[in-house]
This record gives sequence, structure tokens and C-alpha cells, in this order.
Amino acid sequence: MIRKQYLILIICLVSLSVFSQTNGDEDKEMFNRGKERDKQAIDEAVNGWWKESMRNHDERIQWWQQARFGMFIHWGIYSLPGGEWKGKKVDGYAEHLMRKEKITRADYLQLAHQFNPVLFDADAWARQAKEAGMKYMIITSKHHDGFAMFDSKIGDFNIMQQTPWKRDPMAALSAACHKYGIKFGFYYSHAFDWEHPDAPGNDWEYNNPGGDKGLHGAVNWFNIHPELLPKAQKYVDEKTIPQIKELLAKYHPDILWFDTPSKLPLSENIRILKAIREADKNVVVNGRLARSAEISFGDYKNTADRPLEFFPVTGDWEAIPTTNESYGYHKFDNSHKPVRDFVHLLAKSASRGGNLLVNIGPKGDGVFDSKDQVILKGIGAWMKINGESIYGSVASPLPLQSWDVYQR
Repeated sequence: MIRKQYLILIICLVSLSVFSQTNGDEDKEMFNRGKERDKQAIDEAVNGWWKESMRNHDERIQWWQQARFGMFIHWGIYSLPGGEWKGKKVDGYAEHLMRKEKITRADYLQLAHQFNPVLFDADAWARQAKEAGMKYMIITSKHHDGFAMFDSKIGDFNIMQQTPWKRDPMAALSAACHKYGIKFGFYYSHAFDWEHPDAPGNDWEYNNPGGDKGLHGAVNWFNIHPELLPKAQKYVDEKTIPQIKELLAKYHPDILWFDTPSKLPLSENIRILKAIREADKNVVVNGRLARSAEISFGDYKNTADRPLEFFPVTGDWEAIPTTNESYGYHKFDNSHKPVRDFVHLLAKSASRGGNLLVNIGPKGDGVFDSKDQVILKGIGAWMKINGESIYGSVASPLPLQSWDVYQR
């Protein structure tokens, strides 16, 4: 009897081993297919359109290299509640309110219906950037919530159709920045989109991959479940690429800024970049749209977010510190850093050949937080005297010192 039980146990273990091995082989095959898909996209780019697009790289990025200092703006529907939902404080990034509180598209639209920033003044925003010594401005045209803060004809989830304000702040900002000699561009969330049923990110309403639950294989969902990829490609074809082309055609931005590329496979990110280059060969594109361990297809590199120090980086790069701990306006976050911290970062980044893009989170009524205004004025006072040491500087060939920074 005991021998018979051992025999049954052995048979079960062998069966389980074979079954596990089969699954392992299937997983391996899926990953190999993913690698081949990405390799085809890389080869096409490197041997064709991307190689050709890099012929004028030095020319298109020259203004960016000279600028060295810019303003990053996170402003959207989330700026109205400012880190609060149903009377409760919501910690962390205020612009992630929809994800953190698992807000449905319908409920988020109710929030949009209250968004009426009557104090918005594009001229004042651009003037404050100018007075702070900033040479370029990048603003969220669509963040992860999927809400377009411009006059988009793609869908109805936008500021013109869903808010009582019914104005296009991007057109006004573009004109104001041109008036003050500031280069202008957009942040666009190409991979994350919490309102769209086909996009990665929303796992509370649509059961989609790319969210906090780690559904369908988590970060590798497109390799483990390639049958889901056509759904995301449909989103890219029907919303991402068309809206990016809208931004290029309507506002002629100097720069486009992307983030969270890992939510889509590299092949899709490359495909988006190809569409950009077909529409505009002169717009600068940051390094977070399409990159692998071996190659970055952007015009420059992006380092870690909210830095207090910089790790060694070669070539053209950019860092994005925040005035407090949130990118979007957060009414409960009073952890604003002193002016000297930004001055030190600015001097360090310039001495190492990088740019500093300082983030501001305007309030839902359309004005800058008074604490941010104090920071901007303080930086501006320093830049008025020392700006010549920042603009157009290049990385020093000398080793880093503990006592100071220097550039040439």
C-alpha cells in the first residue's frame, strides 16, 4: 500500500514537472517573439528613418543646449481638488488622483464640469518664467488621466467640451511664450491613459494591464499576453498619434516631452516617434519616449525625477526637480524647498552639461501658488546677476570637486 502511494506521488511530481516545463517554454517563446518584434522596429529605425532624422539633430537641439534652464508645468483637472477627494487628503502626486482614488471616467467628468480657471493669465505665466531666467516652458497637454488640456478634435475628453471655461490655454501660452522669447512645448502621456478603455493603466474600470494590480503579466504584459497588444495599438492609432499630430500642426511646439515608456513595448514607442518625425523633423523630443538598454532614440537623456543631486551623465541631459514633492498642485504639501537648493542644482547641472527643468504646479483657479512665486522670484534675482555663467555653458573637463562647481 505504501509502495503504491509512493508510485502515485512520483507520477504526480513527474506530471507537474512536465507541465511546468511546458509553461516555461511557452513563456520563453513569448518573450522571444517580443524581442524579435522590438528588434525589427529597431533595425528599421537605425537603418532607415531614424538615422535620416538624426542628420539635423545638432541643429534642432542647439537652442536647447543654449537654454540650460526651463519651466515644467503640471496643470490639469486634478489641480482643482489639489490632493483632496471627498473631503479626504490624498498623499503623493496630486496629478495621480484618478488612479489613487480609482475614480471612474464618469465621475472624473463631473470634476471636469467644475473646472473653471477664471484667473488664468498666459501672459503672467510666461512673464514669471522669463523673470526667473527660464528659456523654455513645457506644459502637460494630456497627463495620465487622459484629459486633453487643449482644443482636441479626437474624442470629447478635453477642456473645450467638458469644462465651463471652454478656452484653449495652450494656444494662449504658445503666443505668450513667443512674445517673451521663450521656447514652448508639451508633455504628452502617450502610454498611460486612465480614461481610454484600450490603453494601459486603468485596472479598476477596464481590467487593463499596466496598472497597480499588475494584471496580465504586470510590466511584461505585452510579451506574456501578446493577444492584448492589438487593443493597445488601437489606442495608439486612434488617440495617441492623432493627438500628437494635432499638437504639432496646431501649435508648432519646439519640444515634446514623454514619460512612462515601459507601459508599451519598445516597438510601439518607436512607431510613435516615427510618426512624429514624419510630421516634424525639427521638434526636439526628450529621451523617455523610445529607448532600450543599448540605444536611446530621443534627442537627449532624462535623469531621475525630483533630484537633490545628480549622478554622472555624459552627453546632453535634463533633470526635473519639483518645488515641493508633487508635480501637480497639492494644497496639503508645504514641503517647498528654499531658493538656494535650486540655485545649487542649476549651477551643478550647468557645470556638468545638463539642463534644469523646474516644475511648477499651478492651482485650479489658474494662478501659481504663492510659495512657488517666491521661489521663482528668488531664482530670478540670482539669475539676473549670474545668468551669463549658465546659458550656453558646457560640461567642465575637470573632475568634480567637493567645494564648488565650475563650467566653461
